[in-house]
Amino acid sequence: MTAIEMQIKNSPSVTHCNKSTKTSLTDLVLEMKHLGLDPAPLLSVAAGDFLRRSGPDARLQAKHLYHRAQEHQDQDGMYFWHEIYALLEQIPLCPA
Repeated sequence: MTAIEMQIKNSPSVTHCNKSTKTSLTDLVLEMKHLGLDPAPLLSVAAGDFLRRSGPDARLQAKHLYHRAQEHQDQDGMYFWHEIYALLEQIPLCPA
C-alpha cells in the first residue's frame, strides 16, 4: 500500500455536522450564497492548505476522497472534495 493510500485509508471519510448548531458545510455555503457572499475564497484557502499538507499528490488524494464520500453517500463530502479537486486542477504544478 502506498503512502497516499495509507493516508486516505486513515483519514475520516464522512463529514459531520457541527454538533452545537447542527449545520453542515453545505448549509454554510447555502447561507453564504443567500447572504450574497461568495464561498469560493473559503474553499480556495482550504485547497491551498490541502495542497501544502499533501504535496504534489493533492489532486489524486482529493479525487480519492471525493469517491470515498460518494461511496458513503456523504453529500457534504462530495461537494467539498469536488470543489477542492476543481481548484487544485487549476494549479499547473499539481499532477493529475
